Amino acid sequence: MAIPNLLTKLIVNINKLSYDKQEELFRISEAWIHAKQNASSTPPQPTGSQSESHSTLFVSKASNDQVSSEVTLFEERAYERKFLTVPIEFVEGGKLYKELTKDISAGGVFIKTKKHKKFSTGQKISMVFLLDDDQKPYKLSGTIVRVEDEGVAVKFENISTIECVSIEEELSNIEENNLP
Repeated sequence: MAIPNLLTKLIVNINKLSYDKQEELFRISEAWIHAKQNASSTPPQPTGSQSESHSTLFVSKASNDQVSSEVTLFEERAYERKFLTVPIEFVEGGKLYKELTKDISAGGVFIKTKKHKKFSTGQKISMVFLLDDDQKPYKLSGTIVRVEDEGVAVKFENISTIECVSIEEELSNIEENNLP
């Protein structure tokens, strides 16, 4: 497959990968770039870092004159996040909590809670929330990936493709409510 076609296919499909797979691909690409740079000093240095929303991969085409093109390779989020406040109920350790979301995507949710000190990274929770009154509620499991003073970030686990697409579709039809 020609390099331009391969890169186009990679760029189109990169957001379908989980964050972990994107990060792994980014590390492999960085290692490949550095190996190529050590073998030949012609390619430019990559820019960006993992803390940014994306990093840049430079692709060089060998010819009489060096031609470089910049390709966005890595995005931190696999799914678009919407700032949306909806009621959410979740169970952790046999205890039921009723809170509100801060934002949500097909990959996870941020739950606002003043009880954040009761939770820690890696804890599993089961949750139920409704995005649209005309639809069925989502009953999902997840893992707490971050605990902050404002609440907890939860990554959905074992979410089906149908649920993922359904969440993305419903979110695209909902206007964001940007609450501080």
